[in-house]
Amino acid sequence: MKCQRFTLAASSLLLLLMTAGCVASPGAKPSDTVPPPSQSTTAPAVQPTPLATLSPDEFWTGLFSGDPDFTEFSSVGALIGYSDAVVVALIESVSEGPSYDAGSSMTEYDTYVTIRVERVLHGSLASETVPIIVMLDLGQDATVALTQLELLKASMPHEQGILFVRNLVAWDKQLTGKSTSKYDPSVYQVVSAQGVIRNANGFGRPALNAPGTWPKGYEGMPFGAVVSAIASAKTSQ
Repeated sequence: MKCQRFTLAASSLLLLLMTAGCVASPGAKPSDTVPPPSQSTTAPAVQPTPLATLSPDEFWTGLFSGDPDFTEFSSVGALIGYSDAVVVALIESVSEGPSYDAGSSMTEYDTYVTIRVERVLHGSLASETVPIIVMLDLGQDATVALTQLELLKASMPHEQGILFVRNLVAWDKQLTGKSTSKYDPSVYQVVSAQGVIRNANGFGRPALNAPGTWPKGYEGMPFGAVVSAIASAKTSQ
């Protein structure tokens, strides 16, 4: 009996070893083995990094790229008097603009923000679609300017704004005392940080860096009332 039990146990052990050898045999076909789920080689999906954007306040404020303190006006009438036109407009597009030698091995990189004029409150414009020049960067690396350009394109707001604008050639002539061919006569610029008021969900919102106290009077006023107030304001010098 002991011999039989030993023989039976040995036979079982041999069968078990043979079966294991078939499963782990190097010659086994891929279909003979099924890896556990933990051995899956499928790579996880890579999620793209969202493109950063500017807030509407930051976008509208950036339409004036000069020194806010240098371009401070004592009243809305004085700002109207300095502007070629005051308009209610929408942002239509952002495109690459020219670049200029700024001296000291520096380059000014600009962009064109094209606006579509819905209403002229003061002055006049030759077209209802007007390019506004905005400085992207002042430096030596064009890639910085291109990054800023893509940021503006991705951040275009879809709301009305009031802009006080002046023809770029006329502005340059006033500064230099002579006419040059440096600038495109169809291009305009925003006169001052005080000359930007956006429609923030139905209410007026001046530019973040607007100097002086009088622009703050439009903060929180219904946008239609802001339009009416500026349209009825008298020009002063």
